Amino acid sequence: MVVRIRIHESGVAVFSSTALGFLRCAIASVVLYAVLRCKGVRMLSWRELPRFTLSGALGFSIYLFIFNKGSETLTAATGCILIATAPIITALMASVVFRERLTRLAWIALWLAFLGVLVLMLWNGSVSINAGVFWMLGAALAISAYNVIQRLYANGYTSLQITAYSFFTATVMLAGFLPESIRQIESAPLSHDRGDLSGRFPECAGVSVMGEGAFFCCDHQ
Repeated sequence: MVVRIRIHESGVAVFSSTALGFLRCAIASVVLYAVLRCKGVRMLSWRELPRFTLSGALGFSIYLFIFNKGSETLTAATGCILIATAPIITALMASVVFRERLTRLAWIALWLAFLGVLVLMLWNGSVSINAGVFWMLGAALAISAYNVIQRLYANGYTSLQITAYSFFTATVMLAGFLPESIRQIESAPLSHDRGDLSGRFPECAGVSVMGEGAFFCCDHQ
């Protein structure tokens, strides 16, 4: 079964989830490559490939696959609530890996943020409970592990490098969906093509800024 992404309110389906996953990583990689070149940052070396293959898989390629798998059977509200557990899972993972404890205030902030998502999603949404819950929790675990890996790599790389290198390896891992992506781009109306793919540019900045925020918090504990 393939998820079809609804682009407009009319419900017209254009890109499959697998094609969309490859396209978002590919476009992000192109943008980030240009940014690295403009800033004079060195490119990924062969020696560094294994570690960023891991981060690229957890943060993007595997995450996208299991997230889309979970989205096949879950409502949007349920999916958002489950993914919103990622900061809490990240904190628990970090406490084990780095043997650090969050302050009581930090835990209160995390749970308030989660409850805020819960209220917003359930206000006019509906909850569904099925096998998709396990896929979505897997997605939350994957992105949480990626967040912890960012901390592990923080000493030798900037958040921009980690984000870019991870996108590069994820794009390679998803390259098998290139033919499918090309076919769907060729058959998609121009308005749908633009509407769906333009969101990749702010996403690159968002992921990088999120990483900077994580590093700042870690450095000021």
